[in-house]
Amino acid sequence: MSSLRKYLFFFCLCFLLPHAYATKLVIGTLSYDSPFSNTKENVFADFEIMMMKEICKRIHSECVFETVLFHDIPQKMSKGTIDLALGSIIITEEKRKNFLFSLPYQDSHLQYVALKKSSLNTIQQLTGKTIGVSFRCPTRNLALKHIDNTIQVNELPTNMNMLKALEKQKISAVLTHYHHAIQWANKRKFKLLGPKFRIGEGYGIMTQLHQTNLINQINEALLGMENDGTYIKLYKEYL
Repeated sequence: MSSLRKYLFFFCLCFLLPHAYATKLVIGTLSYDSPFSNTKENVFADFEIMMMKEICKRIHSECVFETVLFHDIPQKMSKGTIDLALGSIIITEEKRKNFLFSLPYQDSHLQYVALKKSSLNTIQQLTGKTIGVSFRCPTRNLALKHIDNTIQVNELPTNMNMLKALEKQKISAVLTHYHHAIQWANKRKFKLLGPKFRIGEGYGIMTQLHQTNLINQINEALLGMENDGTYIKLYKEYL
């Protein structure tokens, strides 16, 4: 009986210790950012989610996903409400002043999108039109730079808001991430307007400046995924 108790004790200890020492990470992500992230009935899916789940497994962390609005990410991060953030976040020199980023896991490009039935065929034809962009996103300044100051820029909180505004012709075009644009053009009544163009240093996982050790672990996991083929497998499946 004594031997059995010892066996059960060590069995329970071996089972519980890894769980007891697992780091819990709260990850802020967008509810509708397909094909990067998507949430339906509290189930998180798509490319960034599956990539992050694999990273969490490799760094031995328990990851909990929480839906956030894109423009709320900096505040929630600064307050410590979330530990990491995903959401096709473009790494820029300006953002690096306040936050720490992982290695870029993909190049970042933007693309204009218009209704397929519209007479618009070039970016230059957007002069004097209304453009939809993400709320508190640098795309506002880019739209003004690409066209001119005659355009009206309408900042909207989510991709769904932008799509609905475009469908109802409240705006003439949307400036969004390239992969969003491709998906919309393939599945709905939209078309690409002009060529895609690169912006920033790529997409990255964001955290607070002091989380150097965590970012080093994430970078190591990303490099491991690239080397063993896991990353390209996820990329082909979701993007």
